[in-house]
Amino acid sequence: MRVFLLLITILFGVSCKNRNESIDLVEYQDGKQLLTMDKLERNGREFIIPKIHRLSKDSVLVGNELLVKIFLGRNDLDLVNAFLDCDSTVVNPTVDTTTYRISGCSRGLIVQNDTILIGFHPTKPGVQRFSEITILTKDRKKVFRTLKYSFEYKVVAKQ
Repeated sequence: MRVFLLLITILFGVSCKNRNESIDLVEYQDGKQLLTMDKLERNGREFIIPKIHRLSKDSVLVGNELLVKIFLGRNDLDLVNAFLDCDSTVVNPTVDTTTYRISGCSRGLIVQNDTILIGFHPTKPGVQRFSEITILTKDRKKVFRTLKYSFEYKVVAKQ
């Protein structure tokens, strides 16, 4: 009898596990993935948002170039594209899974080897905030998600 109960318990556990893994919440529209998975895993579990890291100088002189490198703190996600000035009024944003373009986003940033590269020459002194960046990621199961990121930088006047 104990063996029978053990077998029933194991079978029930396996069937529940398979049922959860068979759920697929990723949706497509006209061959593009809807960007509805930003906070969910493919099976409905909570998606753990990765830390975003930035490498740059602490400060820069007015007119000098500031080079900023942005990357993810997790190696199970690929950083595939990044954009500025995305239209927040797009009702159902999608991503083209072959070109990595997001609907409503037009100004792309340079992405190389899972790193966003930004170079610019600040023109006024003080603490400045960079425009919001929309980061497109892809996980190992080919699910695309977006993250929002911005950062501050300090610009010092020439003496």
